[in-house]
Amino acid sequence: MNLSEPIIPGRSAAGICLGDEILPIVRQTVPQRIQQKIGGDVLHFDDVIVWSDSARETVNQIAVFGAYTGTFEQGLTIGMPLRTAIENLGPVMSGEDDELCFERIRGIGIETSGDEGSETISHIIVYPQ
Repeated sequence: MNLSEPIIPGRSAAGICLGDEILPIVRQTVPQRIQQKIGGDVLHFDDVIVWSDSARETVNQIAVFGAYTGTFEQGLTIGMPLRTAIENLGPVMSGEDDELCFERIRGIGIETSGDEGSETISHIIVYPQ
């Protein structure tokens, strides 16, 4: 995993692509924790979380956080103020899993932390478009 790789909505983050097989990823970097869920597993690594599809044993969602320094080319980074992200990328709406999604950009979501009015981006999530 590369914590400085660019984030590509609907495609990749941390050098991992949606649709990649899970086994080579786990062979390269051992997860700190694996949660078994209906339909797949959630693999927790340093600053990266990967969701897998158990039927295909492939990546179906990626989240980056913490020390991740890769960016989305239109200016979205971990730690950025939510207000700045909205100025750069447009309005947000609530997604299926309570994440925030940009109205004009598919395949990417965010989670925030902090007090209302001073929230910062804590997680960036890449999922299929």
